[in-house]
Amino acid sequence: MLFTVYTSPTASVPIIRNEELILLRAEANLGLNNIAQALVDINLIRTTSGGLPAYNGPQTAAAVLDELLYNKRYSLLFEGHRWIDLRHYNKLGTMPKDLPAHKYFSRFPLPRAECIIRTTEPPGCALEAGT
Repeated sequence: MLFTVYTSPTASVPIIRNEELILLRAEANLGLNNIAQALVDINLIRTTSGGLPAYNGPQTAAAVLDELLYNKRYSLLFEGHRWIDLRHYNKLGTMPKDLPAHKYFSRFPLPRAECIIRTTEPPGCALEAGT
């Protein structure tokens, strides 16, 4: 995997790559319980982009979801999807902690100054500690 280095502040930056679109289609098919079709897209990414063999593990929804999240993690590295994906599937607790005292937050934290000026605090002001 190579990282793109942009040569100037005005260089063209793609908003969404084809690899992400294919993984989103796999995620949609998995959500529709079309596991075989989701695996077609996952395997396309594994073999062409990752240089890995096709997935040959269990073909259950849970196992294929884990495989999808694995491929999204490394295919979309540094693009900011990991926390959102794990939050969406209620898997924030699977993220490694650097220190035992570290916490996971299920909502994006809002600055306290944004919370105290409102009569009703929006979600994200009263952060809940994760595991």
